Amino acid sequence: MYQINAQESRPGYCVLSQPQGVNKLIQSGIYGCLTISLILFAIPFLAVFAWWIYMFFLEADYLGLLMPIGLILSLISVRWLTVWPKVPAKLVFDASERQVYILDTLSDTPSTSPSMSFGEINRILVKEVIVQGDKRQYRRYKVVLLKSDTSSWDLLGSFSNRDEAVMAKRELLELIQWSDEQGTAMGEVNPDRDSHQEVDEPSSDFGTWSLPKSTVSSDSFDFESLSECSKLTWKTKHPPGRKKALYACAAGLALLGLGLMSFFWLVKLLALIPLGIAYFIYQSLKAWTNQQEIRIYADHIELSTKTLGQTLELPLKELKTLAFDLHSSNMALRFVKHSEFDYVTQIKNKGDNATLAEQVEATRMLLKSAHVYVAYLDAGDILRLEELIQSEVFKRSAIALA
Repeated sequence: MYQINAQESRPGYCVLSQPQGVNKLIQSGIYGCLTISLILFAIPFLAVFAWWIYMFFLEADYLGLLMPIGLILSLISVRWLTVWPKVPAKLVFDASERQVYILDTLSDTPSTSPSMSFGEINRILVKEVIVQGDKRQYRRYKVVLLKSDTSSWDLLGSFSNRDEAVMAKRELLELIQWSDEQGTAMGEVNPDRDSHQEVDEPSSDFGTWSLPKSTVSSDSFDFESLSECSKLTWKTKHPPGRKKALYACAAGLALLGLGLMSFFWLVKLLALIPLGIAYFIYQSLKAWTNQQEIRIYADHIELSTKTLGQTLELPLKELKTLAFDLHSSNMALRFVKHSEFDYVTQIKNKGDNATLAEQVEATRMLLKSAHVYVAYLDAGDILRLEELIQSEVFKRSAIALA
């Protein structure tokens, strides 16, 4: 989540930044604790190894000695499987330009970053979140921006009480000089676009995102125009050591399971759990692929799902828009169907009159939407990918995804 940067903000110009000092302190603390834990586990590991050598000459049952080795391997892998969420470093609201800029890093500037028109903002509201604790539930509040294409951005939070969140929202609105009355419904941002644009004229100006040259010329994606389809491909840039850590985790769980097999029958049954998890990880690694692909045909889209090489097919006639979500833990790019868009818009129009069941159903529909696998991509690259998909869909089918 972000906080208002008081030093850089002024009336008409608001900068939201991550609490870098706190985040880096927590991140360094987590990695430091994991590293210290590995060092501390190295001492008993050496002791167990020496004991194993001693027991070897006594002809003991060595199968049980695999347990500490497997446990240590699994714990070692956690250090490289821990990944900090990748979200933009700053959000800049410029009231004079009526643009919201997304800065991926602290060194970026608004002039070199993608931006969104204020016209795409539907509402800025305080949202209640239920957090499940050990013994009871906690209520937390955050300030959320809702776009007209059903996407949502987490802006400020989390707050322990609603009054704090309301005050933060009020301060934000005063700085960006915006109110809910300025919200623009979907399709009204540029009402003359469809009437003046010929159907057979290729265009990439489907949304209100402004992509600077540095973003548009991104070489993260490979594009190929074939006779029957347009093909977009890119490679998922996994964190260093991720694949090796998964192999180490699978090996550790397998050794742990084999060690449990040396005990009586009830413990042997429990051994099936780590062995099963190790098998699942191993099968996933066999299907591991860094290559992601989207094929755009005249009547449908085919896209890869996650890292397993599976393919999902989406009929173009059912699609309404692409939605870019920005949450505190991740970024997402969703395909939204007409039915999903209509239902979510209906619930939003009801406002406080919408029932809890209707809100839950709207959330469920959005979660079940088809997602493009954009893990580890920067926001600029995700928006570039969105623009490429919109452009090629229009060229192939004359359908403008809003």
